[in-house]
Amino acid sequence: MVYPMLRPRLRVLDLSPRGTPALGSAHDGQALVELALVVAMLLLTSVGVLEFGRAFHAVLTVTHAARDGARMGTDASVTEAKIISAVDAAASPLDPSGVAVSRSSSEVTVTVSYQFESPVPLISEFWGGGPLTISRSATAHVEPA
Repeated sequence: MVYPMLRPRLRVLDLSPRGTPALGSAHDGQALVELALVVAMLLLTSVGVLEFGRAFHAVLTVTHAARDGARMGTDASVTEAKIISAVDAAASPLDPSGVAVSRSSSEVTVTVSYQFESPVPLISEFWGGGPLTISRSATAHVEPA
């Protein structure tokens, strides 16, 4: 007499009494492929969201740095070197590639540029590949001395 629990389980394509495939059937491979496709899409979406957040942070930082430089330039006695150092300090985690200061007797304009590079090649293809140039300007009135 063979006990039912000691019977070998070699039923690969056998159907259980309810009509669903038994464990170890050919449908398990299909589920594994579907899981791999879904996980890859979710991973790409998650990395895209993170990279968008990094780019948005860079835009905010460059805008803040340009405003700080323009605010510093409202004092007529401040030199352009001090304005550029204030912009570099305000853009602290980033390294702006270009800072331009133009002054007249009544206003000062500070333009800050930054090259944002994504380490993920698929993400940088959204803006045509390569670095994304972020440039912001701020203008303020110079206070009379």
